[in-house]
Amino acid sequence: MKAFLVAILTGIIILAVERYTETHCFELIRPFCKADTDQRDAPSRESAAQRPATAPAPPAITTTSAGGTAWMFLGSYADGRWEAPGLYGAGSFAPGQLIGRDWRVTLPVNIRQDHYDYGRNLAGRCVSTSRPPVLGWYDTGARVTIRSVWQAEGCDEMWAEIVPLDPINPPE
Repeated sequence: MKAFLVAILTGIIILAVERYTETHCFELIRPFCKADTDQRDAPSRESAAQRPATAPAPPAITTTSAGGTAWMFLGSYADGRWEAPGLYGAGSFAPGQLIGRDWRVTLPVNIRQDHYDYGRNLAGRCVSTSRPPVLGWYDTGARVTIRSVWQAEGCDEMWAEIVPLDPINPPE
């Protein structure tokens, strides 16, 4: 009976810890949190197409702040190959070849003030160490021009400094 109660209590504690880390990703375990595993950096809101017809569309941002830049996560690039590139048709191009061209976004993505910074966790895995403010977000099909690309040393995550060609949906 005692072993049975210990097993039940252990299971309850494990479930509680898993649920806590899904919503409260504290610094000590941040590299292992489910909340940080979404490398697409997708907005956590409905796309414009999924909003109810009765809800008014929010005003769109057409430019970044004066003199500011906008950045978006492109995907992972390693060994000359993309893993789920964030731009239609970009899979056959090296990152440097994306610069100066117009592209369409493949999935909803946050548009940020800067790219993430990266470091290594105890397991040696590349993890984000900073998350700059979100300026807004793009839905699938939005058009951008790539101004520059950035990749952290020793990491596969690739970011692009963009020139927005379509209005950026504001953060909610």
